[in-house]
Amino acid sequence: MKRKILAAFLAAAMGATLIVGCGSNGSGGSGDSGADEGSSSGEKVHITWYSADNGSGAQQALVDAFNASQDKIEVEWIEGSSKSDDFKQQLMTSLSAGSDEYDVILMDCCWVSDIAASGYLEPVDEYMMDAGLSAADFNPGTIQANTYSAKLYALPLYVDCASLCVRNDIVSPEDLEVLVSGDYTYRDLMDMAAKYTGQGGTQYGLAVQANQYEGLVCNVNEWTSNFTNIKGGLEEFKEAVKADYTSDKQLSMIESDGVDLMTSGQCVMYRGWGSTYSNFTDETEVGPDQITPACLPNSGGSTLGGWEMGINANSAQKEAAWEFVKYATSGEGNMVFCKTGNSIPGYTKNAESEELFESNDIVESDGIQNSLKITISRPTVERYNELSDGLQVAIHTYLSDEAEIDETVTEVENLLNEYGFQPQ
Repeated sequence: MKRKILAAFLAAAMGATLIVGCGSNGSGGSGDSGADEGSSSGEKVHITWYSADNGSGAQQALVDAFNASQDKIEVEWIEGSSKSDDFKQQLMTSLSAGSDEYDVILMDCCWVSDIAASGYLEPVDEYMMDAGLSAADFNPGTIQANTYSAKLYALPLYVDCASLCVRNDIVSPEDLEVLVSGDYTYRDLMDMAAKYTGQGGTQYGLAVQANQYEGLVCNVNEWTSNFTNIKGGLEEFKEAVKADYTSDKQLSMIESDGVDLMTSGQCVMYRGWGSTYSNFTDETEVGPDQITPACLPNSGGSTLGGWEMGINANSAQKEAAWEFVKYATSGEGNMVFCKTGNSIPGYTKNAESEELFESNDIVESDGIQNSLKITISRPTVERYNELSDGLQVAIHTYLSDEAEIDETVTEVENLLNEYGFQPQ
């Protein structure tokens, strides 16, 4: 299992380095694809896919599989920068110019609503209906993330989800079963963190992300149940951040700091991502066999990560582009990509497939499977980056004892309203 756990999220860990207008030419299924002209002349329709390379070989494997699966469409992979900011800048420069150089584009799940709001994406609702696909076929958090103004603009190539990394050699089997199930509250988690602090040579019972950056928004998204319980969630989150069972450096901690605490044996539980588990090896003080993936409390949800496939609204080959998106995000093509890249499919049937489990037993774990069932997106709004920046400042100010809870709640609510997010 050690080698499988390391391999299972190597691509996710590398993919993490990627992260952290014009009107549409038509609605889904109604665009002028140009595919008929190519087919009638016996020539293949040529389309392009803009995507970074995560180093796993999965992108090329997907393109090769699609091109070999039929004789009407030829996909060319155009490789973008592996640095998230550069990748997005190149993409947005092209889209804002009205270019059709990219027919299919890969996007971080946080970008979709903003790009859709600018009119750069083709809705895929009608394409899905014609193909016999429905939103219920995909991870629920991805549908939430990819929906803007009641239209669906993208489908998941692969996903990541927040989970709780737990020392199984310290936490009792009974408590571990509860944590894996997700059937508990954040108050229960805080009690367990206090209970296990100091056991097994540890210093801390829990580590979260509370620095002023995107990770803070992800954590608060979960503690507030997608911002439906802002006051109660923030109060409990602050209590945990200030508690004796967390590090006194918690307000400056990001993901890598929590990983260091876990792999060095200093912490019992850590709120992380799928890529967390690749950090436990035979060389670390705490090895992979001492770690169990668990589920965050069902009441709060698991913040979604991952990358989405969408169609350029200015593409002259929309029908052909859809065929590639469909192949890549569901069925055979999605399995090719996820098995090659050791990624988690957003297509539920594949995420629960024994075929995938044969090479990726971390995804098979109950903790990850339960986490996938409760995924939630971050607020799906235009100019999400601006909203996130405002939320980070307001929340971190409160955590730093520089603002009271009521004024912080008001500020958070005002920010959400200003950017058009209505918690549900």
